[in-house]
Order: sequence, then structure tokens, then C-alpha cells
Amino acid sequence: MCRLVGVLLLTDGHLTDREHSFFYALMDRLGLDDDDRASVTHGIRIDADVSSDVAIVKAAGDGEALLEAMVDASVLDGEVSAASTDLIERAKALLAS
Repeated sequence: MCRLVGVLLLTDGHLTDREHSFFYALMDRLGLDDDDRASVTHGIRIDADVSSDVAIVKAAGDGEALLEAMVDASVLDGEVSAASTDLIERAKALLAS
């Protein structure tokens, strides 16, 4: 879930302090240790294929929480980019399939 939110946060090309805080608070809430955090942050790429991450979230039954986190993250900088909307819609479609 965290990697997907991280990808979403970077879709507009910049990361605000508020977005950074949200991302780290999400990792705190999910109980990620230092190794998990490193794995997540190193796996964040704008061109990432999110299908496998969405499949993992779906299998865990956390699809609704993922979409909620993505929507919350998408508005943190005061504007929702088209790329953020596209990523959320793609996640919705993958969760529904």
C-alpha cells in the first residue's frame, strides 16, 4: 500500500512537506520497520507497474483502505493532478477485476 501511495505522491513531479509527512505517517500506522521502509522507498518509481502491488493489497482485503489513502494523498498539495486521478482509477479497476 505504501509504495502505491508513494508513486501517487510523485505523479505531479514534486513532493511537498505535507505529502512527505503523510507518507511517513502511513508507514508508521502500518508498523513498517526500517527494512520495510527502505524496501518501500527504493521501489517507488513514476513508471512503476503497480499491478502486482494492487494484487497484494487486494489479496489482503485492504482495497478500500488503499483507495482511501490514495484519495487522501492526492489532495494534500491542494490540487489533484490528472496523473493522480489516472492512477487511482487504475487501482480501482485492478481491485474490481
